[in-house]
Amino acid sequence: MLVSKDTQILIVDDSQVCSLYAAQAVHTIGQTRCVLNAADALKALNEHHWDIVLLDIHIGAENGFKIYEEMQKSPNLRTIPVIFVSGDNDISQKTMAFQLGADDYIVKPYNFLELQMRVIRTLKRHNFHQDFLEFGPFKLSTHQMVLNLDDGSQKSHIDLSPKEYQLMKFLMENPHQIFSRQQLLDKVWGQDMYITDRTVDTHIYSLRKKLGSYGKSLLSVRSWGYQLVNPGTRANNNLLKQIA
Repeated sequence: MLVSKDTQILIVDDSQVCSLYAAQAVHTIGQTRCVLNAADALKALNEHHWDIVLLDIHIGAENGFKIYEEMQKSPNLRTIPVIFVSGDNDISQKTMAFQLGADDYIVKPYNFLELQMRVIRTLKRHNFHQDFLEFGPFKLSTHQMVLNLDDGSQKSHIDLSPKEYQLMKFLMENPHQIFSRQQLLDKVWGQDMYITDRTVDTHIYSLRKKLGSYGKSLLSVRSWGYQLVNPGTRANNNLLKQIA
């Protein structure tokens, strides 16, 4: 199996029995969480990182299609693969699901193996097991704006804004190198004439806050700029004696 045991799977189904059945079917693939209504589904989607969603079309009085449409409005959610689940084998429902952009559609009742294979196939199609940029404890997804932290003792997932993501990606691709604010503006923001050096400072501050104890890896070098270092190594550059 070429997927990680850290795979985060959200199951949205108003039937607790069906939710637990699905969770039991895919628990060998990753970590699961079940929610029973649309409000909890949207809350979970916005508060946590997910690698794939199993989304029932009929959630009580709610419609799974509406949840999917809400996901498409968010840059952080629209790239999450979704498998629609339904007890309805009607071709019009399947057509609607795929027209919206669903990755797959499975009809209840299904067996464990079928659901497992569909989830694994969908994750592979999204190159889930390969699409990461890694540096030290940082593991940045290349298909979602998500940064994973893993130092061997603790793991966490951090959702990034588009510019935070681009900034972190650039620094991870060029670790230990010191970049001036202007260089970062040129590389990350391009030719946007309505931004200033202060924009870089603001985004660095935001990233540090999200990284928590790892924020110290984003170093401010006075009179120079910023650099990303591995928190597990000790800086020996003389410039770092002037770190702000």
